[in-house]
Amino acid sequence: MSEMEINQDDAMLDALIVQALETQPQPAIPADFAARIASRLPARKQASFRPRYFGLAFSWIGAIALIVALFFLAPSPAGVSSAGAWIELFVCTQFLCLVVWMALRAHRTYKA
Repeated sequence: MSEMEINQDDAMLDALIVQALETQPQPAIPADFAARIASRLPARKQASFRPRYFGLAFSWIGAIALIVALFFLAPSPAGVSSAGAWIELFVCTQFLCLVVWMALRAHRTYKA
């Protein structure tokens, strides 16, 4: 093979490669494609959601824990330090806020 024939074959191969790369594919999707895929899927189960009341349960646990903490933090007749009084006030405030929140939540729940 001469050098001219090799160059001509390379040029023809390059032209074929460029033509193949520049040609846009024409996708063909069958008309019944979606129906075939849908027929293969298992039947859907109806989702049933039961409302969870973890917040209410944990708020009751928190209220009981705060009452127990208040019982142990109750001032003794001998006197309480300033820090102890602030801790007791903080726990009382938490208990009060928790009880008010639970009452408002119960009022909204039963009102609806």
